Amino acid sequence: MINTNKKIAVIGAASIDIFGSAYKEITAADSNPGKVNYSYGGVGFNIADNLCKLGLSVELICALGNDKNGENLKEQCLKAGIGLKHSIMVPQATAVYLSVNQPQGDIYVGLADMAINKELNPKYLSSKLDFLNSCDLVVIDTNLSQEACDYLFTNLKTKIFVDTVSAAKAGKIRKHLKSIKVLKTNLLEARVILQKKLNPLAAVKKLNEMGVEEVYLTRGSLGVISGKRQEYLTLKSYPTEVINTTGCGDAFMAGVVYGELKSKDLTIKSEYGLAAAAICCRFLGARNEYLNEQELLKIVAKK
Repeated sequence: MINTNKKIAVIGAASIDIFGSAYKEITAADSNPGKVNYSYGGVGFNIADNLCKLGLSVELICALGNDKNGENLKEQCLKAGIGLKHSIMVPQATAVYLSVNQPQGDIYVGLADMAINKELNPKYLSSKLDFLNSCDLVVIDTNLSQEACDYLFTNLKTKIFVDTVSAAKAGKIRKHLKSIKVLKTNLLEARVILQKKLNPLAAVKKLNEMGVEEVYLTRGSLGVISGKRQEYLTLKSYPTEVINTTGCGDAFMAGVVYGELKSKDLTIKSEYGLAAAAICCRFLGARNEYLNEQELLKIVAKK
């Protein structure tokens, strides 16, 4: 069993997620028959939720609106065991993420209304700095503003794990690569950070060279390329039923955090990440309803 006494903080987005899945291949600029589901999400929330499902104690620092969506998210966090005492509730609309997926589960287009995350500004984060530096590790998602990212990378003294979220937001960490213990990204996001069109392995190597201690470059159904101190490996995804791929990267990050607390081995951490992502694929929505420690370990043990 994992050590549950470790203190983990996640700083990032919490949102209402709306998922539309088309019954047939999507036709652009037209109405497409499909199914729509609502869920709770946001990269920060998803990672925190997955970590709680793996038996870990987690505090989420996020911004919630004082609307019905915010109240529902707050209630969901409490049910999931996610701590919110360091979060902020403000008179704005709670964040919303809209995803439209192809029939096979891959995202066709996504739209993120994350303006509320500007409330997680340096002034607010400075009031949480003592708590954050008392944590064993802090996970940051790049839904935060550039100013908030700059503040955290400059002032955090503990292990920093980063999820780059999207190509539009990945560049926020470019100046701070030497401060990052673990970076979870994909090829498109890595190219934005590096400002070079490198192949996957070359991108991982370059990120290591520029100061990131561990890099996990996720590749969807192709798996992951991981790198740490001249150690590089390529692992395939675990076979699984694919209902939806949104949230799989967040699950992967949670698996790596779990692995960090259980082992320092790059392969083991990569396998935990891939196993968590495989479990997430089975459910329509970013929340990983089937994830637990036993299921994670069972998948890894089958390899």
